[in-house]
Amino acid sequence: MESDILLVPYGLAGHTNPMAVLGVALRARGIGVTVLAEPHRAGEFTRYGLTTVAPRRWRADAPLPPGLLASGDTGAIFRHLALGSIVDMTLDVEEALTATGATIVVGDVFMPGAGLAAQRMGLPWASIACSPVPAVDSYTMFIDPVVAPHFDAASTLAELGLDAEPGGNLLGRVSPYLHLIPVTPSFAGPTAVARLPAQVRLVGPLVPAGVTAGVTTGDTAGGTGGPARPSIVVAAGSNIWQRLGDGARRQQRYFRIVARALRGMDVDAVVIVPPGLDADTLGPPPAGTRFTGLIPPEEFDALVARCTAVASHGGWGMVSRALVRGVPLVVVPTAIDQPYVANRCQELGLGIAVDPLTAGPADFRAAVETVCGDATYRRNAARVMAELRAAAPARTAASLVAGLGAASVAATHASS
Repeated sequence: MESDILLVPYGLAGHTNPMAVLGVALRARGIGVTVLAEPHRAGEFTRYGLTTVAPRRWRADAPLPPGLLASGDTGAIFRHLALGSIVDMTLDVEEALTATGATIVVGDVFMPGAGLAAQRMGLPWASIACSPVPAVDSYTMFIDPVVAPHFDAASTLAELGLDAEPGGNLLGRVSPYLHLIPVTPSFAGPTAVARLPAQVRLVGPLVPAGVTAGVTTGDTAGGTGGPARPSIVVAAGSNIWQRLGDGARRQQRYFRIVARALRGMDVDAVVIVPPGLDADTLGPPPAGTRFTGLIPPEEFDALVARCTAVASHGGWGMVSRALVRGVPLVVVPTAIDQPYVANRCQELGLGIAVDPLTAGPADFRAAVETVCGDATYRRNAARVMAELRAAAPARTAASLVAGLGAASVAATHASS
């Protein structure tokens, strides 16, 4: 198994899907790609024809070593519970690099072992964020401020024989060579773009299933004005984080509001009920509405391509899959970076943001009717679709990553 590039994704769908799209785009350039993936995640890459290798030591859900628990080191314990052993992760990345012969590493910002292994082996590497927030520290939106100090890098760096980094953190480690953020400059806004360091590139969303290299395939609804009778897809996140704490309560409230709002509306709707939420608590589906569980990505994309609007929790993967097809949105953000996404969609005229804590059925109904009835939203979404087609995010990201190899060779020749 020989490869040029090793991809190291974080194990949630919002992270594995963009990494798979990048892998497909790299392979289309004739570049050998291997993905380091736990066995239960391998199918998310092999379904696209990508080769995977399983980590030998590291597991995200590895039990706490007895010695660690006895140490009373709460920071180390918390890090292990969140990410597993980062030392083991680093050693497994190194082992995969050696086995495949890969000379470039691409690591999710939540997989610090990718960059650490590259540092130890003297290889160029790229980091990739799966949040569209145009900031190198966007990971801080995902965790409570009191948690961040537990990810201090000092002890891990010492164990791996790497130099200390004053203020170094194991979360959100950004490559000094190339850091990809899956948002366009126009969505981010000029003020945010101006604050970014030189190695950051805003490439646009890396959209899975039905979109290759940033160009949609099959039928798209963008710019058509939509069907005569409005149709919507209502969906939310499937991640376990979304079903915990405030995020879970907001998501449950969101679906109860939707179920009540749809009663009596002149609209066809497919409501995709996430795991952990009992559809029976929503009552019987209103006329013209179908409740369903999670569906395959291709089926979801086909639904989106045919609908008038998408109602979403504001997860970037779902929002960008609507925008790349020119479909406007109603966004009910429930957690993490979703309020940012909802606000930007509203500011750019791509949809309407609805407060998950204060909105009632009438507010949701009014938002859906406005987005479906006002052609301005669809025209704005069609403009973004055209922008994404022109930007070709996956092709652009693949070109930038591939360029790391050429830059490394040039640097080697220049120093010799």
